[in-house]
Amino acid sequence: MRPAEPEPWALGVRLRDEPTGVHQLTVTAGSPADGRTIAELAGLPGGAWVSFIVRDGQLVPIKAGTRLKPGDDVLVQAAPDLHERLTIAFDGPPAH
Repeated sequence: MRPAEPEPWALGVRLRDEPTGVHQLTVTAGSPADGRTIAELAGLPGGAWVSFIVRDGQLVPIKAGTRLKPGDDVLVQAAPDLHERLTIAFDGPPAH
């Protein structure tokens, strides 16, 4: 084990009800999202919307030209039944 310094900032919201359609994903090297800009992700299924990107512990501004990199943690809002399709977009297809 190694000592870990607590992160100085945490970002969170409290909601009355459990949200539906919130997907936390990580960009994997070689996935369809790797190297794409937010504008290029406009074809995500069901009108999915990227709401947060965290890279190296920093919040990344979301603009049309923001390019995703492997290791980025991304919060996407979309219909709950789209989770598998979103996972493929950010992680790549499942290994066979």
